[in-house]
Amino acid sequence: MKHCLFSLLLLSAPVLAQKGSIPIPGTHPIDIITCRASYSGAYTGESTEAVAAYLKKHFNSLEAEAISIRLINIIESKGGKHLLFQQCYNGIPVYRAQVKVNMDKKGRIRSVFDNSFSISTALSIDFGSNEGEKNYFFNGEELVPAVRIEMRGPGSNYYEVIHNSQGNEIYRHDLNSYHHAAQDSTVNAMIFRPDPLTSAGVVYGSPYVDSSDFDVPQLNAQRQTISMKVDYNNDTFRLKGPYGIVKEFDNPVTTPAFCKTTANFNYTRNQQEFEDANAFYYITMYHDYVASLGFNNIVNYQVWIDAHAMGGADNSMFSPGFTPARLLFGEGGVDDAEDADVILHEYGHAMSYSAAPNTNTGTQRQTLDEANSDYFAASYSRFQNTFSWGNVYSWDGHNPFWPGRVVVSSKQYPSSLVNNIYTDAEIWSSTIMEIWGDIGRQTTDEILIESMYSYASGMNMPMAAQLFIKADSTLNAGANYTAICNRFKNRGILSSCLIGIDDQQMNSGVLLVNSQGFAKGEALSIILSPGVLADISLFDCSGRIVKEMNGQSSDCLLSGQELSAGTYILHVRTNTGTLHSKLLKY
Repeated sequence: MKHCLFSLLLLSAPVLAQKGSIPIPGTHPIDIITCRASYSGAYTGESTEAVAAYLKKHFNSLEAEAISIRLINIIESKGGKHLLFQQCYNGIPVYRAQVKVNMDKKGRIRSVFDNSFSISTALSIDFGSNEGEKNYFFNGEELVPAVRIEMRGPGSNYYEVIHNSQGNEIYRHDLNSYHHAAQDSTVNAMIFRPDPLTSAGVVYGSPYVDSSDFDVPQLNAQRQTISMKVDYNNDTFRLKGPYGIVKEFDNPVTTPAFCKTTANFNYTRNQQEFEDANAFYYITMYHDYVASLGFNNIVNYQVWIDAHAMGGADNSMFSPGFTPARLLFGEGGVDDAEDADVILHEYGHAMSYSAAPNTNTGTQRQTLDEANSDYFAASYSRFQNTFSWGNVYSWDGHNPFWPGRVVVSSKQYPSSLVNNIYTDAEIWSSTIMEIWGDIGRQTTDEILIESMYSYASGMNMPMAAQLFIKADSTLNAGANYTAICNRFKNRGILSSCLIGIDDQQMNSGVLLVNSQGFAKGEALSIILSPGVLADISLFDCSGRIVKEMNGQSSDCLLSGQELSAGTYILHVRTNTGTLHSKLLKY
């Protein structure tokens, strides 16, 4: 395919801080741009060339001769395929200029997230003499020539800097995601499940306190024995598997847990090895759980784990800037690797990066990443034990060290937004936990993971809600639409739940796709099952036929663009049944 052909705003990996020790992102204009979303339902076929041709035909910013796009990532989920394109101007990338196209397995576009710039005048080609990756950077007013440099070290620091043509630094972005991986054999280990306070049914307070990591009898009594697979080689058992390995790569320096001759990793919390075993168990266990849901390509590599890292700070992070990626857990306050919520939160960042790489930019998009990671932590904890399940980080937080977060917030969208990716996260995570209560853990987990493959830079919560609804349509034929949409509507994330159900499979062999888009003038796809013949009529509120068409085992597109605002009745008579559906047009 050609070099590049679009204009958009997006790029790189996650950049977050959980407990406030890392500067909160979102102060630069590049971070607060919201992408444009489209839910066309158009059929293009499966080839990337056909998708690119569709984009060029339907997006005005693709027309300029100097603009091109190139495919930079493609990944398949349980329900479809997801393509990420990068904009170029005369072959030079435009910083964060991507377009994300999400398709079902039949070659139909489910959504497009567009961050493109309209480039109407020639851009300067003076990049100066700086070393680095040339790009065009939006400085808040215009696109200017710049260079991008990725920086690593010391330790696991991973960030990018942008210099203008004069060599001045104009932007800096931390690319890590913060909390506030031979022959194998089965061994026993002692862990907290999910943490000592939850299993004991108590809140933080004497004698259930950290006590500088000493062996408090009441805390050690909350350890539970589990079995897990580890590596066995040369008479030694090591915390190593295909999807995780405990290693020493960041200060403070400790010796990773290993055992000779015995198959027991039974440590007390005063021993450094306890956190090693706890972290390894949860990361490998959760990978296997996600794979059991049908997502076999999420974090499908051996992630490095350091359970005693961050220079002893009270924070943890996921760092994608290394091969393989790394998970680091701090020791300040309560050791982070003692709390399953912290471990699964960081693994949630790894999952997000694996499903939709290089898209976690923009303040609300980063908020979604934090919120989803909080959700995965709370979903597991609530499944294990309902005691105080609304508190995320029940052991690591909600104590004198830091206040933690919750997933039972009453905050509303958008009135409660304060542009802090951690506090705003409670809006989304609390909504998804309400859906969890309506339709259950596994179904909610599956829908959220499927939707994450479609994520793009610059997204906001309403866009993510649409993707969540579409993922339910893909996986469950829209069976949970009412419960899901009502939760989003009550929270203010969606403005309405239209009567014409979006993407719902009808018993008559007819699938309606994009009725919510129809209300805004987009095309409604009427998809017929194989062998189904149909006569299709659209009536206005007076009973007058305003459109008629015939369909046979294929898609019919019904445009709402030229229709007046009002209520319409769609009548689809097939050789297997009859469908009546009410549609709205704004």
